[in-house]
Amino acid sequence: MTAAPRVSEPETALPAAVERIRAYHVRFLELLGQAERLAMVGRGEEALGGAQQAAGWSWLRHAGLHASPRLESLVRGLAPAGHPWRPRARRRSSVLHVLTQAYPTGGHTRWSDRIIRADRARSHSVLLTAQGRLPVPPWLRASVEASGGRLHLLADGPMGARATAIARLAADVDLVLANIHPNDAAAVAGLAGPARRAPVATLNHADHAFWLGMSAADLLVGFRGAGEALAVRRRGADADRCAILPLPVDAPGRPALDDPRRSRIREAMGIGADEIVLLSAGSPWKFDPGHFRGEPSFPEVLAPIVAADPRLRLYVLGPRPDGEWAAAARATDARMRALGTRTDYTDYQLAADLYLDPFPFGSLYSLLEPGSLGIPGVGLAQWPSEAAVLMVDAPGLDGVHRVARGRDEYEALVRGLVDDEQARRDLGGRLRDGILRSHAGEAWLAAFDAIVERAPAAREAALASPWAPDATLDEPAMDLLARGLAWIPESVPPPSERVTLHLPVARA
Repeated sequence: MTAAPRVSEPETALPAAVERIRAYHVRFLELLGQAERLAMVGRGEEALGGAQQAAGWSWLRHAGLHASPRLESLVRGLAPAGHPWRPRARRRSSVLHVLTQAYPTGGHTRWSDRIIRADRARSHSVLLTAQGRLPVPPWLRASVEASGGRLHLLADGPMGARATAIARLAADVDLVLANIHPNDAAAVAGLAGPARRAPVATLNHADHAFWLGMSAADLLVGFRGAGEALAVRRRGADADRCAILPLPVDAPGRPALDDPRRSRIREAMGIGADEIVLLSAGSPWKFDPGHFRGEPSFPEVLAPIVAADPRLRLYVLGPRPDGEWAAAARATDARMRALGTRTDYTDYQLAADLYLDPFPFGSLYSLLEPGSLGIPGVGLAQWPSEAAVLMVDAPGLDGVHRVARGRDEYEALVRGLVDDEQARRDLGGRLRDGILRSHAGEAWLAAFDAIVERAPAAREAALASPWAPDATLDEPAMDLLARGLAWIPESVPPPSERVTLHLPVARA
């Protein structure tokens, strides 16, 4: 992995974050205490709900924690009873993916789907623990059916009953891949007893945030070195029971520049032959138009670049077109546009000439997909190495994903690539090769096979030596990483009905 560059912290950066962390931690302890008292008087269902509320609080409002031994102990004590698990003789090995919810967009859903589609040797089923009325993405359903697996949707109801159903299904497979929301207490309770269920490999998709579930993870599977290092340091993970599985991507048949769909898509978007398309994508909070670090935000840095060069268009997928984004559109004659959450990301990738990472927070899948098409990527590091988990990091990116260490260097890098088509082609080709070597094909399948092979031994290790981290993990950290996380807006992804599906018309 490329070490994250050291960036000096502005004198004005995050001065109020410590007080915010303390306040969030106090509230977390109040919620945890309430849940513990409910458990002590035998009100297990309410205690499980209280545990979920406490976990959800610290997930969305960073309380200086990445795991809580007290909370894990509470949920583990509420696990349903069951019989000892025994592996069964099967014609094909069976894998159960446990997700809280599946979305038409969202990296964690795509992670599971691509695992299912890439692994032809095993049958894959999916269990959705709290899908509710959200429609199941048809492509996920189709992937499960094609693998010979089943789709299980738990009905709304008591959390204890859902935990029991999860435990029952987890006892009838060869491997569980837990890909759950950070606050899914029912799933953690259902998977908490290693003697009663198949080996559990937990996918560390929210590797920067607090989450509940370390006590139910036999093998912790991350997608990058920064996330694994943080898990060992701040979750109490055993390094010997951690593994890296690169995020899987579909291997496109040809680079975007050679794809015959590219010209049709650009024409539909109203893009002229001499125009250069810049693309960025990620959850709105990753772009931080609130200037929480005292450094220039993404809109502030990019709007002058686009305004100064009439050849440029910049499409930003994720943020809504209001506030500073609306101001950027006005300043650029609508050539820089925030387009909200969309499902037609592939079309924008095929139209793009250069991909720009969100900053200050990176978005890895949003880079890997256009990168696999040969679209070069550029990032701006606004964090020191101890907070590297907030930036883009993955196998295959060393030396081929360009990261600037300051605004001036970043602007020069972007302008240089805009002006040099051959440099874009060369950098994009090297990025595509690096991504496809690690994130697709036989190399990726070998990495997944290694996860499957390691999981039973990890379960035996969990039985012999259960997760027992130092109690100091319940004490809040106040380092730069924690202070940065404390400023993430208290919001969740937009509801699915806000997703738009169509290509943009030509700019107004």
